[in-house]
Amino acid sequence: MKNLYEETMYIMKKYGISANKKLGQNFLVDENIVHTIIEKSEITKEDLVIEIGPGLGTLTSRTNRKSWESSSNRIRRKNDAHFTR
Repeated sequence: MKNLYEETMYIMKKYGISANKKLGQNFLVDENIVHTIIEKSEITKEDLVIEIGPGLGTLTSRTNRKSWESSSNRIRRKNDAHFTR
């Protein structure tokens, strides 16, 4: 994929995923913001990261590279097909 936005749109289309605006859902599609969040969080291999509402896993996949362990919890099960690939 060329960029995070295109990757996100591809995954959403492939699995029929859409944001539920009633739940305030949004998908993180700006690589610069992802980078800033990861860097500012100062995650190390010693940390346990717990993510609530991982969406498509944009942050999850990147925090797994920096932390010892991570866990995520979802409200909607609709996105599970993407995570079981």
